[in-house]
Amino acid sequence: MSGLEVAGFVLGVLPIAIKALQGYKSFLSSFKTAQRDVNRLERDLETEWIRLQNTCEHLLVGVASTSMIDTMIQNPFGPEWKRYGDKLRLRLWRSSEKFETYVAEMSAATQELKEKLCIQQDGQIKLNDRSSMLRELKQHTVFTLRKKDYEGILSRIKNGNSVLQDLCRQDCGLESDRRQRSQARVTKLLRGLSKSIYNAVSSAMTCACAYTHIIGLELVPRDAVLVPGDTEEQVAKALNFHIVLNSAADDTASWLPTTRHWNSLGLRLADPGNKIGTPTHPISYHSVAAKPKKGIKWTSSFEKSATKGSSSATETLVKSFQTLTYLPTMTSPQLSKISDICQIVLGSQKKEAVGPYGYVLDAQRKFELCPPGDMSDFRDATTLRQVLVGSQPGLPPFDYPERIQLAFALSDSILNLYDTPWLAKSVRLDDIVFLFGDDTAAVSKYSPYRPFVTKGVLPRASQQPTQQAKSPSSLRPMNLTVLSLGALLIQIIIGEAIDELNVADDMDMNSIVSKREAGSRLEDRIMESDGSNYATAVKWCLESVYGVANLQNDSFCQNFYEAVVSRLEEDVNLLGTD
Repeated sequence: MSGLEVAGFVLGVLPIAIKALQGYKSFLSSFKTAQRDVNRLERDLETEWIRLQNTCEHLLVGVASTSMIDTMIQNPFGPEWKRYGDKLRLRLWRSSEKFETYVAEMSAATQELKEKLCIQQDGQIKLNDRSSMLRELKQHTVFTLRKKDYEGILSRIKNGNSVLQDLCRQDCGLESDRRQRSQARVTKLLRGLSKSIYNAVSSAMTCACAYTHIIGLELVPRDAVLVPGDTEEQVAKALNFHIVLNSAADDTASWLPTTRHWNSLGLRLADPGNKIGTPTHPISYHSVAAKPKKGIKWTSSFEKSATKGSSSATETLVKSFQTLTYLPTMTSPQLSKISDICQIVLGSQKKEAVGPYGYVLDAQRKFELCPPGDMSDFRDATTLRQVLVGSQPGLPPFDYPERIQLAFALSDSILNLYDTPWLAKSVRLDDIVFLFGDDTAAVSKYSPYRPFVTKGVLPRASQQPTQQAKSPSSLRPMNLTVLSLGALLIQIIIGEAIDELNVADDMDMNSIVSKREAGSRLEDRIMESDGSNYATAVKWCLESVYGVANLQNDSFCQNFYEAVVSRLEEDVNLLGTD
């Protein structure tokens, strides 16, 4: 058990012990001295029980919803607590180990308390009448009701409670600064991983195809935590990435989102120490998959339960962003380097996928390329612009739950993908792509409203050296990325594609001012469509366009996270409340 689970055990034992004392006290009406001892012991245990409950409440305030705190305290460290595990770990920071040490000591003390009070494993009192209690006392067994026999136990419980209260008070006071440091590490890690994934996949595009392949990365909110003692590699190995690769019907086809076949692939960081070689026989992805580690949890839309109507589709969509499907760790110690992803993907279309396929790598990292589990491939695609203008028939309604989920995913992903090959300087409606299969009905297993950002990759055999044009250093820096995000957020929540909000990389100052003013004029419509929280996030994006700092600056990133990402996450969380 973890330290918090052990604390739950302690919280569960104390009320049982108090109840046992109350029962014994009713048998001691003629033993005044014994009754006084039991009364004192009962009061002491009640006090320590309340102190420990207060500590738990202090831990939960600001982490769990207000309506859930009392319920969670009544069921200490039960199933409801697990969803807040990372946030509690962030709050405890370096104190986690010390917290667990003192909780373990309190647990040992409460176990002795149970034995001395003859409380059975099922929580029932063994001595349930006066005669059996007196008989046990006369036999001088471990059972006792003298207060001095409990002084050592009480001292250990009191000491543990005092330390836990002090740790909790200090940790809560430092949480804000710690959260910023954790977020800065997570952002840096995710950007590095995203760059490496693009470079690794691109370097494995060695096919002789004459046309440009399109690779896509699913935009998924990442609720990661890095605390002292965590390593970036440890956290990175727990992350799963979902990419797609298209294949054209013929070599002359230009990229048309609605005419390509998209193959799903899973990527995860591979152990750099894995041996390079070829397995002697295929390994079944499902049959030999080991149980995944369940440490740090991330938000992903990899898994979604089937729905039977529009009423349950909303609930399923919300839950899909709170669930992680792990790509199981394979037991094979050998991975082969993939030199041609195109050949791997085309080959997998003709037979049942086995995996992992092998690995791809860049100069810094190696990634295991896997079949996507139960994920289906996609035959069609549509852009966010097409969804908003309604030019793509047959799609489910793009209602408020889908819009706010998309806004949150985009905002979090822009923070994590900034300054990577996946993200342009400004993000437009046509840059966001939704992929779907043959069944696009609302009751389909996977919602089509799962955003991908796509990038063209010319096979190495066809690549020509290019030079990127550098912006004149005399130009005043502008935050076009956050301006374009603000424009996207407006159009998403209103449900319309607005030409006045089209943002381009090469805009002059007059155009930037015009776009900002056009967005500001829509504030009332934003308030009507969502509310002040969403409107505040949009306003921050529009007003930050003129700043010198950008998303390469740690302080600016933290402000962006708190002003935009956190606000949209709050709106998403409200979807799951009654």
